[in-house]
Amino acid sequence: MIKAYLLKRNKSKSLRTQIRNVERELLNRQQRTGVRTATLVRKIQQQMTAPATLLLAGGIGFILGELTQCQTAKPRGALEEPRASEAIPLRTALNLMTLIHTLYTALPLAWMMKSFHQQVQDVE
Repeated sequence: MIKAYLLKRNKSKSLRTQIRNVERELLNRQQRTGVRTATLVRKIQQQMTAPATLLLAGGIGFILGELTQCQTAKPRGALEEPRASEAIPLRTALNLMTLIHTLYTALPLAWMMKSFHQQVQDVE
């Protein structure tokens, strides 16, 4: 019903008026998009510079650094078989992927806990 009214109303206006209205709507939409973008960037910056986030990022960096450290190669004889305790690159990669998946699933939980804690402090 509203759509039919708008169509009838637009038909009665001149083409110039319709173009001005559409241009005005487009300008308003662009301005709203700019405001929303600025708000989103500000919120992301606040989240990324929060102490808990920086601590988590530092911990992840440390763990990744420890897992990907170059190990000194020990000379082995031609007949000597590799020991099971030695790191195999594929195993290291799989362990790293498992760790990243675990951290990725835990990260939203940490942010939810942090935001809940902030809400509780705001209420008090």
